[in-house]
Amino acid sequence: MSEKLIIPVQGRISSDNAASFEKELFEKRKSAPEASVELDLSDLEYISSAGLRVLLKLQKGEKEKVRLTQVNKSVYSILDATGFNRIFEVAKAPREISIEGCELINKGGNGEAYRIDEDTILKLYNPSIPYSVVEDEQRKASNALIAGVPAAISFDTVKCRDRF
Repeated sequence: MSEKLIIPVQGRISSDNAASFEKELFEKRKSAPEASVELDLSDLEYISSAGLRVLLKLQKGEKEKVRLTQVNKSVYSILDATGFNRIFEVAKAPREISIEGCELINKGGNGEAYRIDEDTILKLYNPSIPYSVVEDEQRKASNALIAGVPAAISFDTVKCRDRF
């Protein structure tokens, strides 16, 4: 597996600070030139066209798609409206839910399963399980279902406190 450079992006990126954002972003990029790039946008509130131009400049210098993770609804709508969600690999931030009042139906080594309603079951992973493992299991279940192997249909990834 190749090395991954994860760069957190926060606040608001506009014409006021796009130049300093670009400088900081490319300095961090130079620290691991062979690594794939992932921008953690969990704390990004807004990005203007000036900020998007910085992202585009970064992408043009990469061999593979830059991954944008933990993208909130408002930033995702900007990426979608501009077509940037097709230029980058974009992963939306999971929506927050509560399991209060839900029936615990199973418990295992990786977490628990809860019945949300008659048709919906939630698998809640332990806090020690990284998000990448959750994504990988979701992908494997989807591939199994497509191959004709009985598997649960994973509709969505959600977050409950510090768990996915």
